[in-house]
Amino acid sequence: MPGNPNAIADMRLPMRYAWVLAIAIGVADCLWIPAGGFRVPAMPLTRIAAVLAALGILWWVYRRMRPDPIVAALAEAAAFLIFFTLVLEVFCYLCTALDRPLYDAVFAAADRALGFDFRAHLAYLVERPRLAQLLELCYDTSMLQIAVVVVALATSGRLARLRAFLTLFAFTAAAVIGIAAIFPSLGPYPYYAIPDNLLPAFTDPRAGWDSVPQVLALRGGTMRLLPLTDLRGLVAFPSFHTTLAFITVWALLPMRRIVVPLFAVNVALILGAPSNGDHYLCDLLAGALIAVVAIAVLTRRGLAGAPRALASPEGTPAE
Repeated sequence: MPGNPNAIADMRLPMRYAWVLAIAIGVADCLWIPAGGFRVPAMPLTRIAAVLAALGILWWVYRRMRPDPIVAALAEAAAFLIFFTLVLEVFCYLCTALDRPLYDAVFAAADRALGFDFRAHLAYLVERPRLAQLLELCYDTSMLQIAVVVVALATSGRLARLRAFLTLFAFTAAAVIGIAAIFPSLGPYPYYAIPDNLLPAFTDPRAGWDSVPQVLALRGGTMRLLPLTDLRGLVAFPSFHTTLAFITVWALLPMRRIVVPLFAVNVALILGAPSNGDHYLCDLLAGALIAVVAIAVLTRRGLAGAPRALASPEGTPAE
């Protein structure tokens, strides 16, 4: 297997921290759901558990019985992403139901201070439907980009960097949800009451409103069955799409043939985040700050054990 074995071993501890974080959030969900009077549908939960069990067995086989670091890494990454995303999204729903005061007026004022006009941004895109649809298409690639990162890093033997990406994903996503729980907002679409007839340029004019009904139902106490098959991004501030764009590009920096087009896609993703993700400009800035701080901590504070190894493609030539 290509790569520096020491660098790979060095990232196991932060990855363990990420698993501990995931399990801790899962335990919090299990305690909060019955205490808060919530319910989860049994069938989707059973199916998810079966998938996780299959991935766990696959990981064990290719780590212990028939050693293949690449297959084992792919199985672990898939299991971690499925489990962590599920428990964190459920936790986000539970936090939303706390019905804390909304901060939309504060964020709208911050945007005005920064010189950003959400309605003018929408009007600009509506006059340019091809640009609006291009930004919408790029915004919808986040899940695909995660898959690209995992497969590209695993199959090229950059397993330490893959673990670094998963660690960044976990801690930045948890930070976003934690901040959103303290400073909740509905986003600029409902705040400015943007009607569908002003959004003809978008493929799905309701995309900006997608999460609002669930947020209002959770805050109003009318949603107690958590829709595991229809979990949506409820967070406006900070923007996790922006955070993810930063850590995705960072993860693939050693692979130039992939990172250059991915960088262009993520620039478009961030430019389209206000209109496609129901975000204020300050949401994007906060999301970017979280990513930059997390990357700096991981690479400069020695959490990886060998930060120089992380900065290089683990002994393999850059692609």
